Amino acid sequence: MSNSILIVSGSPAGLQAALDLADAGVEVHLAETSPFIENDPAAGLPAYLLNARTLEIAKHPRVTLWTGTDLQHAEPSGDSFHLQLRRQPRFVDLKTCTGCGDCIEVCPVTVPGTRHKAIRRPDNAQPQCAVIDKQGRAPCSSACPAGIHVQGYLALIAEGRFQEAIDLVRQEIPFPGICGRICTHPCETECRRTEIDDPVAIRQLKRFLADWEIKNAAPSPVKKPQEHAPNRDPRCIAIVGAGPAGLTAAHGLARKNYAVTVFEKLPFAGGMMAVGIPAFRLPRDILRAEIAAIEAMGVDIKTGVAFGSDITLEGLKSQGFEVVFLATGLHGGRKLGVAGEDLPGVFDGVSLLKELALGHPVPLGAKVVVVGGGNVAMDIALSARRMGCDEVTIVCLETREEMPAWDFEIEEALEAGVEIVNCFGPNCFIEKNGSIAGIEFKRCTCVFDDQCTFNPQYDETELNILETETVVVAIGQKAVPLIDHNEMLAQSPGGQIAADPVTLQTNIDWVFAGGDNVYGPKSVVDAIASGKRAAESIHRFLSGHDLKSDRVGAGAGVAPKSVAAGNIPINGRLEPASEGDQRLPIVRRPLTEDEQLPKPRMPMPELPLDQRLQSFAEVEFGYSADQAVAEARRCLACGPCSECMACVEACKPQAVIHHQHPTAVELDVGAIIYAGAPQRFEDLPVTDGRGIYRVPPQDLLLGSAIAARAASEGRMVLQPQPLRPAAGFISGRHRTGVLICCCGDAIARTVDVEAVRRHAATLADVVCVEILPFSCTHEAGTNISEMVSCLDLNSVVLAACACCSLDQVCYSCTFQRLRCKQNFGLFDLLPPMPSPVQPVISRADGHVMVEFVNIREHCAWVHRDDPPAATAKATDLIAAVVAKIQNSSSKSLESLPVERSVLILGGGQAAEVCRDYLQMQNIAVRQTNAHPARIRRENGNYGVRRNGHTQTAAAMVLAPRGPSEAAKLVNAFGTESHQPRLRSTWGGLETQLPGVFYCDPAADGALTGAAAAARAAAWLGRCRSHAKPHAAVVEAHLCRACQSCVETCEFGAPHIVDHSDHRSAWVDPDICVGCGTCAAQCPSGAITAGYASDQQLAVMIAAILADEAKIDENR
Repeated sequence: MSNSILIVSGSPAGLQAALDLADAGVEVHLAETSPFIENDPAAGLPAYLLNARTLEIAKHPRVTLWTGTDLQHAEPSGDSFHLQLRRQPRFVDLKTCTGCGDCIEVCPVTVPGTRHKAIRRPDNAQPQCAVIDKQGRAPCSSACPAGIHVQGYLALIAEGRFQEAIDLVRQEIPFPGICGRICTHPCETECRRTEIDDPVAIRQLKRFLADWEIKNAAPSPVKKPQEHAPNRDPRCIAIVGAGPAGLTAAHGLARKNYAVTVFEKLPFAGGMMAVGIPAFRLPRDILRAEIAAIEAMGVDIKTGVAFGSDITLEGLKSQGFEVVFLATGLHGGRKLGVAGEDLPGVFDGVSLLKELALGHPVPLGAKVVVVGGGNVAMDIALSARRMGCDEVTIVCLETREEMPAWDFEIEEALEAGVEIVNCFGPNCFIEKNGSIAGIEFKRCTCVFDDQCTFNPQYDETELNILETETVVVAIGQKAVPLIDHNEMLAQSPGGQIAADPVTLQTNIDWVFAGGDNVYGPKSVVDAIASGKRAAESIHRFLSGHDLKSDRVGAGAGVAPKSVAAGNIPINGRLEPASEGDQRLPIVRRPLTEDEQLPKPRMPMPELPLDQRLQSFAEVEFGYSADQAVAEARRCLACGPCSECMACVEACKPQAVIHHQHPTAVELDVGAIIYAGAPQRFEDLPVTDGRGIYRVPPQDLLLGSAIAARAASEGRMVLQPQPLRPAAGFISGRHRTGVLICCCGDAIARTVDVEAVRRHAATLADVVCVEILPFSCTHEAGTNISEMVSCLDLNSVVLAACACCSLDQVCYSCTFQRLRCKQNFGLFDLLPPMPSPVQPVISRADGHVMVEFVNIREHCAWVHRDDPPAATAKATDLIAAVVAKIQNSSSKSLESLPVERSVLILGGGQAAEVCRDYLQMQNIAVRQTNAHPARIRRENGNYGVRRNGHTQTAAAMVLAPRGPSEAAKLVNAFGTESHQPRLRSTWGGLETQLPGVFYCDPAADGALTGAAAAARAAAWLGRCRSHAKPHAAVVEAHLCRACQSCVETCEFGAPHIVDHSDHRSAWVDPDICVGCGTCAAQCPSGAITAGYASDQQLAVMIAAILADEAKIDENR
């Protein structure tokens, strides 16, 4: 039988049940679907009460709080249930987030249909840590082969944050200006605006950013990864080929501080970007500028160096290069295999574009026929028109709809006077006087077969002859065969280099290959992706890491598939769907009505048609800033998180983790309590039956009643928490450390923390003073622990945001303050969320005394407009607390053993129900229907005496039959000030007297009796769970037994006790709340109560006055 319970839903009823069970000694798992436990106004509870209750849950050693978690599977197993929970990623570390809100301020995305950002932290919700609303990867981002955060830079452009946007693009690719002009933009194909109108102009917006950067700011170098040292790695890497794949690999390896040399056969770098794309598509100044930026990173590019003749693999090895990456591209043009193809005047498209780029004269003649229907064919036709050719005809196999060229390129060709003939293929070339004179074409009836394989079919009875002076065959690229020196490299049947599709490693382990010479002709962006993959593989190879670990996907441009719930590994993370993807499913959220309204795409300004054919000037002008913002605002924010990474940059403690994954956790529990919305119960993988309990989410009383029922029927073994020792008394010399927290800049922007540090270092017995960026993170806890250990500190003062070192939660507490206290071991444990945060402060020889000073609210915030005053106040408060520690004294709290027992008074139905549930939990029950004349608490127990017989118990339940009996029981407590008064919060069972519970006779006795049993068991479990250093203590030799304290205390904590030679008051520490009322009323000054003694208060005031006097002297 499992001694734990799962509570589904963090509703008020769920919280009440969880706390009752955990205090009583049951292990509780609380699963809440939302990432937050929020205040529900329907519960009728003030936000501050629910906040405090939730924090009690968060710090409880017997509660594991699972936010963002659903119950996925439940299987009965004997007397228990075997469960599987699914926990959604929060994308923010709960142990590190400080709740400062900096990330929210910079987030550019407002979630459609809401008023909150994609990263949010609601008020009046716990835990007070941010969460990112990331339902999945945006389709555009997932489609990008290079892994660019597409939605991210669109969101930043929409806010006019252009520098951040271009920096985000540059994190993934070195060629934003190039890709902004020639990328095949698969992102736009996947854009969900196509469901409404036209896709967002993603490519053109990238181009805008690159142009804006040139005009308005110097290129912002992307930060190098922190894991790499700033010094250059001495190991050398050779890259053969200065095309997009080779240069991208060089860029990535240079960022990792390797020495990279690129060898290029052509007289300039750029590869097919330089010789395969005409200047009116890609201006050469843009190409040169982006290559120059790579050279500025330290990459050495050597041009005019041919692989195989000038350099070889073995030669590079002998020169000291440890790795070689072959990215030679495809520089050969494919042949038709048609008779006459070798006639003078017949060119292949690849060679023609290369000759033009090299500036070599190419006589085309007046009439030109281009064979092919792709973008290269369009570029050649448009280039021919710019070179003065009068008649240019494109002939292709495909229909107009099947043509692989972009629609806008086809339109440009038609506007330029190019004729396009569809559905014809070359039959033979016609020769005249030894040169080309024309081509005979045959009708193409079908290009692809039923399997969508390229398999053209012809009707050779329908022929057509076109006379021409020049023919350009633009049907694709092919590899230039490697020469004999490199036959050691394995090759594919097509003559390309054979390389592992995941790692790009060849059959020679120190040789890698990528780009078109491996996978065939693709786009520039695919080559960029290949270069990125190669850089990662080479880095792993040189670092001795597994080349395939956590990497999947056979190449670039593969969008991840949706992830099914059944694919979640147990106690693990979801595997990535493709490398470079944060490996979430592609989001397909429903669009709101507003989102479905058409918004026309911003037209791209272009060079007038009559000017285009006069030069090779760029056709597209690019967007203006206003046009770019307007176009970016058409984005539908599919994510909704755009992964713009602005939150990562803004988060000082580095709490944002975008690569978190859903996890599955297995549990065994003895019972399940569902406290959520009734209509959602049917969504759970359980049905009503043994061990399954339901409670309405707002019914606090029923929440307690169900807790008692589940613990009793499940035969849970209640394991009270052990008593934690009180704070130790430092009898020897003090060795005090002072820690000053900047709280990011919430404190440091107002308080001069360096001046505070210098002042604190002058205080007596202070051996070290440190400034912390944050004190509530786990990293801070580790650093504090090391400081305590290394410097042998026996007391620590933390000047931060926490107010006291008590193991308690007040209405002003926050989740971060709990973590701050936990860093000092002030709680038994902060429970796992889902892994434990261990208390870090301890000494081998005993306790470390800890004190807090709240310099955030009391100094930085109160005096935000007066930094000198804030700084002066902070120095005073620290001086006062150091003086308090130096004057600490032992405080003896005399506690009596607490018997696990309950006294039930009254004859109502609730009495019998309460008795039965308590007995099932092995709690001793004493019950009487007689009306006592007097009820008192003596010697740590409540007691009644009647007819010479006394019954006592640690707790008491009043369960009257009716109003008359209720009045008699209440009157038995004595004067009105000592009579129990019912508290209306949390179901109305508890009174102001600790351990006394009242069952309203007008209510359902079965309900109130069970609830009272749960509350009483919980109180018994926690009344001795931790020491109360603020509880009142009586110095017996000063006490006159005047009973002033007894009469004053409304909680009934003080009692008059007999000693051998005198009588004095004694304060029950289990009842005392530390209010200090008794100490204030004591005429002999015999009582010390509260957080500081009278002596400590005096020295604290003296320290403050002394500081003020020094300040006056220095003025």
